Amino acid sequence: MHRIMTSLILLYTFACGEKESDTGATEENTEENTDETAEEDTAEEETVEDTGGNEDWLPVEPIDACELPNLERIVHALPSTEEEAAQLTLVPGAGESYTLEKAADSDGWFALEVPSWMCDVQLYTTEGVSIELQVSNDYEIGEVGTPVGECEESGMFLYSWTFHAWGSYIAHVQAPEQTEVWLGSVLLE
Repeated sequence: MHRIMTSLILLYTFACGEKESDTGATEENTEENTDETAEEDTAEEETVEDTGGNEDWLPVEPIDACELPNLERIVHALPSTEEEAAQLTLVPGAGESYTLEKAADSDGWFALEVPSWMCDVQLYTTEGVSIELQVSNDYEIGEVGTPVGECEESGMFLYSWTFHAWGSYIAHVQAPEQTEVWLGSVLLE
């Protein structure tokens, strides 16, 4: 609105000379207002930065696998059937640590959301837990329940896959007699 008024005052001033307008502005006052407005516009333009819509994307170094059990854990209830798997979606990133709660006499299911293509997803867990992904041509199996040697004292086991396509994949968790399952995840791009 301020710009419109300034433009109208300028137009009136140039058309009528140095006469005072109904608003009491003279040509001299109008030039001062125009200069102030130009300075404000320049200040606004300097603070606006075009990030191309990528302000949330920053490359992050993955966390050392041995540190995963020490991270603050996110607690989720683990769905008990394949049909309910989409009720829990886990998206691996630089390193996450979860406690997944389930009934002792049932298996668990979740959707693993792979956010990029040509990446590796590593899932870490403890002894007595097995993780399988629904069969797909979009990934290659890497490690299957392999003890993590560099983290010997933690008793961690590694499951990994190399994905050729991003998307959701159904994961099946078996942990007989356990009501809480620890799961760590890391995405390697």
